[in-house]
Amino acid sequence: MPTQQPMLSLAGWINLTNAVNPQLTFWWQGNAAYRTFGVQVYAPGLGWTTLWSSGANPGQWSRVQVPLASYVNRQIRLAFYTTAYYSGIYIDKIAVAEQPQPVTITNAVAGFKSVQLGWTPTASGSSFKRYEVWRGPVRARRA
Repeated sequence: MPTQQPMLSLAGWINLTNAVNPQLTFWWQGNAAYRTFGVQVYAPGLGWTTLWSSGANPGQWSRVQVPLASYVNRQIRLAFYTTAYYSGIYIDKIAVAEQPQPVTITNAVAGFKSVQLGWTPTASGSSFKRYEVWRGPVRARRA
């Protein structure tokens, strides 16, 4: 078994100067051969910190959103890592961008097999692309 920890570091620094509410977003998929998969951030003076990790195996593509608000006005580096000796982990669509402005649900009327929703439009203007409504027993968003 190797003694090294597999890691993928993004090239270059990410400048969060003047950012307001940045977040890291990425999609990932893994198999049962790994133990832990995660993301670390490096900031000068703070060292490496784990932002997010998972020991679960999604088996399918899963989207992750990680807030970066505590690194506003800093330069950072990001790295993806796994603790497995063999890893079939795939990462796609990595992005660091501002979180969209929140949308407030104004009314929710439950039916037997449906829900009618109303909400205030986002203040993000033309940079906002779409609304997504997810159904589930827990919040779909990971922090």
